[in-house]
Amino acid sequence: MAELKCPHCGQAFTVDDTELSSIIQQIRDKEFEKDLTNRVSENLDLDKDTENKVHDKFILSGRGGNASGYPLDDDNFVVVAGSKISKDVTEGFQDGYMELRESLMEDGTISNGVFVKDYLFSSSSAAAAVVLGRVANGRKEWTLLDGRTYGK
Repeated sequence: MAELKCPHCGQAFTVDDTELSSIIQQIRDKEFEKDLTNRVSENLDLDKDTENKVHDKFILSGRGGNASGYPLDDDNFVVVAGSKISKDVTEGFQDGYMELRESLMEDGTISNGVFVKDYLFSSSSAAAAVVLGRVANGRKEWTLLDGRTYGK
């Protein structure tokens, strides 16, 4: 058992080892993704000159979402400003993707269902899931205009 103190209200909570491990993992994952996004955004200035970068533009549409993006490297995928997300999510939509989607709406990255700036995702699947509002395999769902998928 461990005791955690809320930094906002000061209230103490007792959690067992399993809950503590889960809490630590959630914080680590969220902080790592935030840190990675900030570093890459600063280094590449994703909000400016996106059209001047050399890359293949992939498209994704379905469930009311319509997005374009490009792979930054083998793991990371950028969804371009102006991309539209689906209005709702499917039943069984993963909590982590739901939290990310809500976080992007809260911080202003997505406004009225549209990305207002480029956003770096940790994978093409995470990008596709946020856009479509359902679990998605980004390597199969992001396609070029000629129909080739990102995974090919």
